[in-house]
Amino acid sequence: MPLEQKKLGKKPFEGKVEAADVGLIQISRVARSALRSEATPNLVRQYLNNDHVLAALVLSGSQSGQQSGREYIQNRGEFVVLSNDPSIGQTSTSSRVIYIKIPRGPLERVLGPVSLYSGLTMQRGQPSLLLMANYIKSLVRVHSSLTSAAAERASSTVIDLVISSVAERIGQEPPGPIAGTLLVQRAKAYVEANLGDPTLDPSQLALAMGISLRRLQQLFQRHNQNISDWIWRRRIEAAASRLSDPASVFVQIGVLAYQHGFVSQAHFSSRFKEHYGLSPRDYRQRACAK
Repeated sequence: MPLEQKKLGKKPFEGKVEAADVGLIQISRVARSALRSEATPNLVRQYLNNDHVLAALVLSGSQSGQQSGREYIQNRGEFVVLSNDPSIGQTSTSSRVIYIKIPRGPLERVLGPVSLYSGLTMQRGQPSLLLMANYIKSLVRVHSSLTSAAAERASSTVIDLVISSVAERIGQEPPGPIAGTLLVQRAKAYVEANLGDPTLDPSQLALAMGISLRRLQQLFQRHNQNISDWIWRRRIEAAASRLSDPASVFVQIGVLAYQHGFVSQAHFSSRFKEHYGLSPRDYRQRACAK
């Protein structure tokens, strides 16, 4: 939607916008200096598109605004949903924000009219918001490498996490399918934090999540994933990232394998070559030669 905008302060205005369509959503990363923006009633009438809403996640700085009779302030790590109603927004200092354009229908089917929660700040202490923020920032990094099917699945997960964050903020229990998505994301976060533990397996992960292994397997299968395969893939991908990092060029491959949960260099080399088609040594040499 077009906005009436005015820079604040005497310094020249600086801004940068990067945007990409990812499945069902559009993600924009915006960096800007101090600015006042207004969606006036006249602009809303001219350009109204009620099919989508906008979700804003502040990466740095802060922003404030007014919508639906609410005044909101967003600091780093905080999140707000905005409808296409008239609104005023302002950043008094430089800020970086991720905006996500989301279909309105899925939110309203679960949470009711957007006017009930637009302009309501989701704060950093919310567990569901932490999961959502981490997922979105990861998606921004990898979206260009996703297939169209993977992008659509990822965008559905973003919508579920937005719904869950809003539901938690307004005191509702997340619906069953969304609660399952949250549990999978929590399980994945646990895996990321424990990749170096060679004893980490599906059974231990289920125990850490407080549910049965069968239930956890069912939740992963909804996302067309196998728990054990996912754990090994993340170990290999994390190890590959270290192999291509110039700062780790002198770390022995056996040490690196152990740091990522492999009990032997031979096992690591076998799994790595199966995944990348190169031995760890060849992968490192090729990466360092670029």
